[in-house]
Amino acid sequence: MHYLASYDIHKNRYRNKAAKLLLRYGFVRVQLSVYFNSKLTGKELKNLRQELKELLSDASCQNDSVLLIPIEKDHLASISLIGEERIQEACEKFNGFRFF
Repeated sequence: MHYLASYDIHKNRYRNKAAKLLLRYGFVRVQLSVYFNSKLTGKELKNLRQELKELLSDASCQNDSVLLIPIEKDHLASISLIGEERIQEACEKFNGFRFF
């Protein structure tokens, strides 16, 4: 299963920890707070969710959140990225992204 992850974390310290955590799980940054992963297993997803819950609990901010969105492989063809050439290079290895 492919996953898109996005976060809204106010404190820099915890935002940086979330970014490093997503990268450690194989996510690729596609925007400042948006990441994509095409190889996440069910076990990894379970562990990631737990680590993110702990991170947000430590951050002690009720408005912080992380969004994990599953994406079926056949839906990749309908994803569009407009602009941001630096992101295109990171996404090119994932079939289905279209650039304008």
